[in-house]
Amino acid sequence: IWHYAPRKFGPDLFTRAYQSASYVTFYSERLMMRAQELGLARRNSRTVYPPVSEAFTWHGEVSQHEVRQSLGIHNAHLLLNVKRLHPLAGQRFLIEAMNEVIRHYPDTRLVICGTGPILEELKGVARSAGVERHVTFAGMIDNTAIARYCAAADLFVLPSLLEALPTVAVEALASGTPVLSSDNPGGLELNDVFGLDVAIVPREQPMALAAAIGDFLQHKRRTLGRTQEAIGREFRPDAVAAQYRDIYEELTTEGSQRNTMA
Repeated sequence: IWHYAPRKFGPDLFTRAYQSASYVTFYSERLMMRAQELGLARRNSRTVYPPVSEAFTWHGEVSQHEVRQSLGIHNAHLLLNVKRLHPLAGQRFLIEAMNEVIRHYPDTRLVICGTGPILEELKGVARSAGVERHVTFAGMIDNTAIARYCAAADLFVLPSLLEALPTVAVEALASGTPVLSSDNPGGLELNDVFGLDVAIVPREQPMALAAAIGDFLQHKRRTLGRTQEAIGREFRPDAVAAQYRDIYEELTTEGSQRNTMA
């Protein structure tokens, strides 16, 4: 939807499928709003957030420390980013921010999980910024390992230029780790849903990012109870499945009523 444009030539399969569908679901409110702006409003449509696995469970400070030790990370402060290494993910701004972060909090480590076309470029940014020994590129790892990093981290940092609803950030929140996001649409929506556990900074601003990270490290904490309640209500697999069952029931009821009227 972010990049939607009707095709001028040839079959426009997306628009045809979209308009003929019995129901359309969006995985963020802002995606649905964008569709409406593009003239793609639908009566039968709703937002259903993506599910977050039970592997991502809440960790308090004690169990957070235990997981961190098991990962072989002994730094006082741990920052985490999980995204494909791509310009839209904005990792270079986070790496550039690290120079200012370690000036005030020298025992800080940033772990970036994921792979992509700009890996070598990002390693170069780390070298140029003088923070190479503070940044770990963990590469492509499975969800079990991601869950451990989410539990171990102090802060999940999402400097993306564009997001719809970043599931990786919700996984961190489910693990007890607050989130710092740029003001991309998905980050703003997470702030709407989770409030104080998701802080927002301007996109492409390393110094603003560094200042917000420093402020959090000065007052570290785990996520609030209401965040876990929201995750259980909206994001756990059973909750998501229940929302889809409601949709199927609505469609079945409408179909039965049409048949009866006919």
